[in-house]
Amino acid sequence: MKNNIKGYFLSLAAVFITVALVLLLLKLLPPTTPYPSSIDVQAWMTAVEKGDMENAIASAGKILQRRAASVKIRSDYLKLAGGMKLDGSYFSTLPDKADFLRWESAFIIKNMLIKEFKNLPPSVDDMFKLLQRSVKLKPGEDFKHQAGSPAEILLKGYGNTHELTRLLCEMAYQEDFEAQTISIFNEKGEPLHILCEFRKNGSVDTVDIRFGKSWHGRSFADLLKDKSLRQGIWPEQIEERLENSSYGIPAEPQDFKLANQHLFKYALLSVQGLDFRFGSDPGERIENYLRFFPDTKTFERFTYWRYPFIVMMAQAPRLEK
Repeated sequence: MKNNIKGYFLSLAAVFITVALVLLLLKLLPPTTPYPSSIDVQAWMTAVEKGDMENAIASAGKILQRRAASVKIRSDYLKLAGGMKLDGSYFSTLPDKADFLRWESAFIIKNMLIKEFKNLPPSVDDMFKLLQRSVKLKPGEDFKHQAGSPAEILLKGYGNTHELTRLLCEMAYQEDFEAQTISIFNEKGEPLHILCEFRKNGSVDTVDIRFGKSWHGRSFADLLKDKSLRQGIWPEQIEERLENSSYGIPAEPQDFKLANQHLFKYALLSVQGLDFRFGSDPGERIENYLRFFPDTKTFERFTYWRYPFIVMMAQAPRLEK
């Protein structure tokens, strides 16, 4: 009996010693990054709404606490960076001025849509007409002088075809549409024309901003199959190059950053009534869109739209000021 009691107390002592050692190790080891507090996330949100860049960036850094550097970067992101001559470390950097402009842009555009459509979900045609009323189509300037964000296009009130395409795609993204750009190339592989395709709740729309045309219930693939759908719209130089095209996900460069992907998830969980969107993984957006294309041979025609990256890199000196 005494031996049993003695064994019981020895076992109990061993448990206490183990627990004490674990607690001691937890104190000695570097703390793991805690889940961000809702207070910190709300402070970030308030700063974005007020246009307070300094506090928004500081709050985001506090929320993230190096989480961005702890996740492996997608190989297709690194391939994109290589082709753009962009340092692959960009995807794991913490928030900076360009990220603030991304958050602010999303906030401005979403609020514009809420006010315009009274919190009702707009159709693609509704948004296209709003775009035509709000922004004038003008020939392009060089990349250094083009808008650095979708909201900047809206605020300046004019833009070239690519700028307006970027803005319309962002408007659709804020309204939970799945979006693609379709770039048509000339014999030299240079961009000749661009279209947009949007999908939501089983519906599809294709939009041509340059020629002011939209097709409800028709995809770009439908337009390729049925020439009567595009009769008299495009000049011959575009018509003969339609097959030489590729799809590009119209994601903002900052949405590729792991920091923004984490930040948006935290914001969704912590902020009630978060209306605007950002940070959706562009790779996942492509993968989701591929479900509309049962023929896997078309998969190679899907990529990331490079135009926003080209503008960002051309304007890097301005953002560093």
